[in-house]
Amino acid sequence: SLDTGTAFHCRVLEPEEFSKRFIIAPEFNRRTSAGKEEEKTFLEECARTGITVLTAEEGRKIELMYQSVMALTECIAGEVDQ
Repeated sequence: SLDTGTAFHCRVLEPEEFSKRFIIAPEFNRRTSAGKEEEKTFLEECARTGITVLTAEEGRKIELMYQSVMALTECIAGEVDQ
């Protein structure tokens, strides 16, 4: 999704901004009224503050891609230093 691409870009190029602009949603028990209410409150608060909500799966993928980029960057830097 567009949010995932934007979040990945931010994670790589503006890591200090990532937690200010994005949040990975916790798991909510949607089978209970309390869980549904917790999720609703969470999403309303994120909307109020302008923070983009990512699913746990989106967060996992972004982190894996980020780690791959960082590993490649370190590898390239090591080759340049030699």
